[in-house]
Amino acid sequence: MAKTTKKGAKKAPRGAVSGTLKKEDGERGVFLASLVDTGNVTKACEIAKIGRRTAYNWRAADEKFAAAWEEAKQIGLEGLEDEARRRAHEGWDEPKFHDGKVCGHVRKFSDTLLIFLLKGGMPEKYKERATVEHSGNVTLTQILAEIDGGTKGLD
Repeated sequence: MAKTTKKGAKKAPRGAVSGTLKKEDGERGVFLASLVDTGNVTKACEIAKIGRRTAYNWRAADEKFAAAWEEAKQIGLEGLEDEARRRAHEGWDEPKFHDGKVCGHVRKFSDTLLIFLLKGGMPEKYKERATVEHSGNVTLTQILAEIDGGTKGLD
């Protein structure tokens, strides 16, 4: 459980951001931990009880904090990827209702998430491919004539 600082901001949980600012407490630590959890600067600022401008000022003035900010974003994105994998592989139980009451569950999986994971993980194999083929001949004279709107130059 997170502790509270004198200013009323929660203290960052230990290990929330591994590496750059492990020991950061107070508003900065809460902000970074919240950025990991939410992936959203505005929400992280609200949780840390700071203004967005304050967070961006800290980032501009402190290289270590800026590095921790990027690390927090990366950790958050990896968490999203883990959740996408879970939904694609393990699925989730969706309740089924009859007469307003749950009468069972159906296991659902996300094929769309699986496709995105494959495209991201093996882009050369799963990238979008489009080919354009043309048959027949078109001469430059025909193209120019069509542009001119007439038949000038066609014999």
